[in-house]
Amino acid sequence: MKHTIKLLAFLFIIATALFIVACGPVEEPDPVATVDKGKGTANIPKGTTLSDPGAPTEPALPQGLYKGTPTLEFLGWFNGDDKFEAWGQPQDTDITLIAKWSDPPTAEPLPGTDDIVSEAIKVVNDSTVTTDKFTLLLKEKVTATKAVNLRKGELSITSTDGFQKTIKGFKVDSGYAVYLTVGEITTASTYDKTLTPKLTLEHIRLEGVEAGDSLIRVSAKATLTLNSDLMITGHKNSSWNGSGATGNGSAVCIVDEATFNMNSGSIIEDNESTEEHKSSATASTGTGNRNRVGGVYTFGKVILNINGGEITGNKATKIPGNTADLYATEGCTFNLSGKVKIGELTINADVPGAEETNSSNASSTVPATITVSNLENDVGKLSLRTTGTLAVAKTVWEGKPILYGLDASVL
Repeated sequence: MKHTIKLLAFLFIIATALFIVACGPVEEPDPVATVDKGKGTANIPKGTTLSDPGAPTEPALPQGLYKGTPTLEFLGWFNGDDKFEAWGQPQDTDITLIAKWSDPPTAEPLPGTDDIVSEAIKVVNDSTVTTDKFTLLLKEKVTATKAVNLRKGELSITSTDGFQKTIKGFKVDSGYAVYLTVGEITTASTYDKTLTPKLTLEHIRLEGVEAGDSLIRVSAKATLTLNSDLMITGHKNSSWNGSGATGNGSAVCIVDEATFNMNSGSIIEDNESTEEHKSSATASTGTGNRNRVGGVYTFGKVILNINGGEITGNKATKIPGNTADLYATEGCTFNLSGKVKIGELTINADVPGAEETNSSNASSTVPATITVSNLENDVGKLSLRTTGTLAVAKTVWEGKPILYGLDASVL
């Protein structure tokens, strides 16, 4: 019995000791400095050190039209009115650092009361120097009230915060219903080739309409560039008039020595050409214009630089066999590189001496020049059109062994 009591007493002593140890003072963890780069704040509790976190996320600029490329200068991290320089040193007190930036650039004044896209393009067109560069920043969705035509200068349209903004609407009063034109808007024979406007779209969703002809037409040595987070969608042609450079119904039409740059992150999808060329609106059948294309159509000595992106899911439904996604005409220079996805690609590979009656600007005596390099390419269907022999047409396509997704018999 005595041994049992001694054992219980011993166990009690051990348990008490463990309890005292467990309930002893708890050491506080070292304070931790935290940085919120999105808000531009840094909290440094007493006793901690912080290495220089660098510039935080740049604040969004106000919506508007700016000369050049608007940016803010990062001035540094400030503790109150004093610039903080004690990086890597323990702090004697709790402090909160705030990132400071230069004053934002001033937006260009816009003249009218219409939508901001047409107002901005009017300012660019009226600028006294043809090489002026402008940037239009959009804060929210825009409904365009009219067709617009960029005739000179360089304009980039993007968002204030790096998130995609929608431009939709567009209306025309008469003539061929092209809603956004870069370059001269008249017929191919009277283009003013001295005009060299450039339009760049990034972080933009451009929604088409269910009427008229093309959504975008680029002409007269002008340039259209599509960059990341860019989508062109929802355009449906219903125009019966026109052929060749007009009336083709594509979402994007590139004609007469213009340049089209398409880069990674840009998408052209779910557009549709629903009509065919007819002699009149009441004619029951059309002339079978082969150039009806849902996505992108080229005409003449254009330059296509497709360095990434997707042209898929477009339709040409009125005439079976027309190209759904991309039609590259004879005489064009077509450069493919990067990761590209195209649902249906048609190359008009007419050979020297082939007859072409659509336009003298088509330069049909020169076959398309195709260059493929460093390509991760997925083409669902490839067609070569030619009035010569297929053996000759093959010579315009270089690098075909690195393509995949193709029926080898096509080539």
